[in-house]
Amino acid sequence: MPPSRTAIAVHFGLANFPVAYCGLKIITSLALRFPDFQRL
Repeated sequence: MPPSRTAIAVHFGLANFPVAYCGLKIITSLALRFPDFQRL
């Protein structure tokens, strides 16, 4: 894998990490607030 491709992959990974983290936090809080959500 060329270094440029690795740098691009790392850049996109870091850019998408906060989005995925926020989504996970939202899903977790919803699951804790609504126990029925876990049955879906």
